[in-house]
Amino acid sequence: MIGTPQEIDQVCSAALRLAHTGSWSHARDLLGVLDVCDRVRLVRAQVMLDEAFWTGSDLVRPVEALPRDDFRWESELLTAQARYYSALRQRLSGTDPAGVLQLVADLEHLVETAPDAAARSTAAFFLGVAHENLDGDVIAARSAYDRANAGDDLTTSYVLRHLAGHAADAGDSGTAHTLAVQALRLRQRAGHLPGALAQFLQIDDREPVRAMVTAWAHEIGATTLAKMANAGRTD
Repeated sequence: MIGTPQEIDQVCSAALRLAHTGSWSHARDLLGVLDVCDRVRLVRAQVMLDEAFWTGSDLVRPVEALPRDDFRWESELLTAQARYYSALRQRLSGTDPAGVLQLVADLEHLVETAPDAAARSTAAFFLGVAHENLDGDVIAARSAYDRANAGDDLTTSYVLRHLAGHAADAGDSGTAHTLAVQALRLRQRAGHLPGALAQFLQIDDREPVRAMVTAWAHEIGATTLAKMANAGRTD
């Protein structure tokens, strides 16, 4: 087993990079070579939640895998993400999700108590999508996206994707395209395969692109992405 702090950091980083390619099972296998500690539990839960979102699988198991002692803020954020994904699934299925106000309040608290600017940006993004997709408050969503201004490439790409959607809704196709392409480039730089494929759909959802994305989605088991492609969805 591997267990020095440096080894744990290197393997956890490699596992997250594997997860970004849609190789979630390989990421979990890689984490299995490490001695179990709260850092490993957190990263395993992050991998499992990413897999659950893209494959449409169980959202409870990632939360159950979280550490209970260290990484308290990170664990609370991941739990809030799982709650958001669950509520979004209900909304897309035509059911009004319960607990939206509490989720928004919890995400606001996470923004206020974030340990650093990057973490605050991640929490602010999820606050924004909770407003946009769950309670329909687009103004509050835009305000939250403005606060997500110090994130990593992936978080920034998520914000740009949603701002592109707002621009398209406002009839500003030029700005929408520019923002969507910027989001794609950030996801490509981060090596996030399902995210990059989703961006292709936002940029061009004509049949050849949807067919290409569907084929890739089936290869990596990304059921959520395949549904987006088959429906021509871009949100």
